[in-house]
Amino acid sequence: MPGCPVAVAMLKAYMMDVVKAAESSGETEVGKYVDDIVLWKAGNVQTAAAGAVKAYRVVAKALQDVKAVVNVQKTVFGTNTLAAERQVKA
Repeated sequence: MPGCPVAVAMLKAYMMDVVKAAESSGETEVGKYVDDIVLWKAGNVQTAAAGAVKAYRVVAKALQDVKAVVNVQKTVFGTNTLAAERQVKA
């Protein structure tokens, strides 16, 4: 199911027994990967940009707190105006 928004959750559920078995061996750590997380904020330029940046920081910290890797080099903010892009970068 490429591109399906629930594909990662479905795969995780399908692999749960395998992951638990690997973790219970005590011999290795098991990596669990999520390809993408999409955050959406609409509104005027300042409100939307500030909200998107704040949400990103909260999500990134929550992921890092559980030892997930956040690849900041691959983080992308999409905007629909140049003014919004400038606000996000500010």
